[in-house]
Amino acid sequence: MNKVSNADSSTRKFPWLPLSLALVLIIGALTFAFIQHRATVLSVQDGDGSSANPKSLDGQIYALNGSIKANPKEVQNYIKLSQAYLQKVRETADAAFYEKISVLMDEAEKIDPQNADIKANRASVEIGRHHFKEGSAYASQAIALNPNDHLYYGLLGDAEIELGQYKEAVAAFQKMTDLRPDYSAYIRIAYARELYGDIAGAKTALKQAISAGSTFKENNAFAYVELGKLDMRESLDKAELDFNDALRFVSEYPPALEGLGKISFFKKDNAKAEDYFNQAYTKLPIVQYAVDLGDLYAKEGDTAKAKQYYTLAQLAFQKSAKSGVATDLEESLFLSDHDLDLPVALTKAQNAYIARPSIYAADYLSWALYKNGKIDEVAKYKSDALRLGENDPLILFHQGMILLKSSDKAEGKRLLKKSLELNPYFSLLQSDVAKTQAESL
Repeated sequence: MNKVSNADSSTRKFPWLPLSLALVLIIGALTFAFIQHRATVLSVQDGDGSSANPKSLDGQIYALNGSIKANPKEVQNYIKLSQAYLQKVRETADAAFYEKISVLMDEAEKIDPQNADIKANRASVEIGRHHFKEGSAYASQAIALNPNDHLYYGLLGDAEIELGQYKEAVAAFQKMTDLRPDYSAYIRIAYARELYGDIAGAKTALKQAISAGSTFKENNAFAYVELGKLDMRESLDKAELDFNDALRFVSEYPPALEGLGKISFFKKDNAKAEDYFNQAYTKLPIVQYAVDLGDLYAKEGDTAKAKQYYTLAQLAFQKSAKSGVATDLEESLFLSDHDLDLPVALTKAQNAYIARPSIYAADYLSWALYKNGKIDEVAKYKSDALRLGENDPLILFHQGMILLKSSDKAEGKRLLKKSLELNPYFSLLQSDVAKTQAESL
């Protein structure tokens, strides 16, 4: 990917980032009520925002609802409100907002059926629900209607990455950057470079995103968290500074708290790790923080507590599926990693590979086959999982473990060692396994 120029600050119309960067699935049961009803367009409101700062997200949502009531024929108010709800999804991880956006876009399309922003908002919803083929189609429609809006190319690239169409995604991100190099472009550039193993280039792009800045403090914090994840590969201390920088933008920012929890875990301070993970989970009860706690307790031998949080994660997947989010890929990995419902894990991995044939879908299918004892069926997915190179430590761990069960144990050992060379802290659950297996051979 070509080097991009210095950024100019901008406001993001579509506050969306690739889902691969952070899985956000709500834990509804046992934690907080999950919104299940279908809201009508004139009653889409989240509490009483009348007392909120008019410049805050809740204040904007309250004002836009009022504008729609006052002038139900003004299409831009529907579009702006749906975009505010997209940001709300990022901040709350509540997939129920997607239904509200769909209702708003239905109404807006009656007024202006050829509006490019409506198509782009629909693309964001479909991508958020992991319906990437549909997301790609809507993003393409938006581009056809307005080929000069850089953000539409970002949405197209997001969908194409999840569909395993990497060259096309890179081209879309490059077009996006050429049209306007801003925060949203640099964030995507960073992720694409990471996929291709260009970690230095990914860090550069993240720093450019930080310099460009975003209207939403949460997005600025997000960039620091992503930088921290990359810095963790080399230095826990450096990553810790990044995560604390994120907290300067948003105090108690859950992804930053999670990052600090992982650093504490790898520094052998489990008490501090538990505290950080609990803070993240209390602030935002989503799958990944429940799994963090479950894995921590499992490593400590507290199987009862581990089971409790793994159960919460499974309930979260069920809730998200009921709200229209396709979670087969992520749920397959969770089940395979924890030896839960392994036949179900395999079925979900097979379904995910058909729906979104990315390197991760190929790898997770390999992992599910391995866990189900179907080693003979794994080989055909290895090259697909590694088609961008030996860049992802988790993929290398999976493929290394699989090869240990085959006749090519030396290659398995090499991949395990390389996974640790790339990132010795790639997984709470698996990093020690990789080290033990590599040293025992």
